[in-house]
Amino acid sequence: MASRIINRLRKLRKFLRVGGWQILCRPRVIANYFLNQREQRAKAVVMKSLPSKVEMEISGKCNLRCRHCLRSYSHYPRPQEFITLANFEAILKQLPYTVTLTLTGAGEPLLHPDFLKIVRRARELLPHLNIVVYTNFTLIGKTVTAHELVRSGVSQIHVSLDAASADVYRQVRGADAWDHIIEGIKELLAARSQLGARRPLVGTDFTMMRDNFHQAPMYVELAYKLGVDYIAYPSLLMTSWGYSDGAEGMTKSALIKVMEETRTVAQKLGAPMPIEAYVADPDGWFSHYEELRSNYFENCMFFRNQIQIDAAGNFRLCCRHPGSSHTYGNVLEKPFSELWNGPVIIAARQRQVAGEIPLPPCGEVCVVPDPPLAP
Repeated sequence: MASRIINRLRKLRKFLRVGGWQILCRPRVIANYFLNQREQRAKAVVMKSLPSKVEMEISGKCNLRCRHCLRSYSHYPRPQEFITLANFEAILKQLPYTVTLTLTGAGEPLLHPDFLKIVRRARELLPHLNIVVYTNFTLIGKTVTAHELVRSGVSQIHVSLDAASADVYRQVRGADAWDHIIEGIKELLAARSQLGARRPLVGTDFTMMRDNFHQAPMYVELAYKLGVDYIAYPSLLMTSWGYSDGAEGMTKSALIKVMEETRTVAQKLGAPMPIEAYVADPDGWFSHYEELRSNYFENCMFFRNQIQIDAAGNFRLCCRHPGSSHTYGNVLEKPFSELWNGPVIIAARQRQVAGEIPLPPCGEVCVVPDPPLAP
């Protein structure tokens, strides 16, 4: 109970620090948000609300070739291009009730030559936005400085670490950039303090796979010592959806031990990690995992919120299907309002309500059995 209250207070503090109070001056944004929540719970087929969460890929290009990324494959299907400032603006204007805009996708946002202009334009168009950026942070000090990031209007920066040491980072992400990234995080926190700014909030991410899962507890300790504002709990990459690593080589007993140790470390330190959302009983969780996965699509949010639009303007399925070529259409060619309640997505919502697999990619990824873990 205590951890739940603490986590809620942290969320409230985070909401206010990223500028959430500005939403209070925009009743239509608030009304749309709560309508969307109701429609998600009701599994509405025809949506009256617009999405409150939008993930937009501004860069289809990346400067790394990580082991766990589809870019490791030659048949990578996504467009590898930068979105233009004009197209970015044209898309965002179609989504006026967005609350959280996440600049993410299959590429590196800081690689975009107009990254700062894009963030500033988003802030001008929708001042209330919670603008979130997911980045490998290897380009900090090269394409953008720490002070420029603070001044840009970004609300949150998520730095993908995926390691707790230089050698494991090199093994997982294929780059000798560890020291540069760690120093970059320190510089960003220092710049925020020097400028007397409340944002961006700075956080870290860690995707567990064969080569790094043993470092999850050390990752929490490192992030805590760096003084970041939040630590995303280590997420498990165990699916057979096209990534080049996954569960091969891991044992269930070793993974359970690491997950339990990670939770213990976070609790002991009082780290800003959402412990209540982390697996409290890994052994029990794994014993029901296939059952949970088999009906995951029944409560999938991506048919009604948290939409994805790639750098070419394609309205895509979701973040769980990065290798899928499926789209609902292109928002630069047809208004989003028409695609949002177009025949393809309506049919998918109807199948979901009926307990059927909504779209072929859902059956290929979200329902497909995971690679088995050795005991």
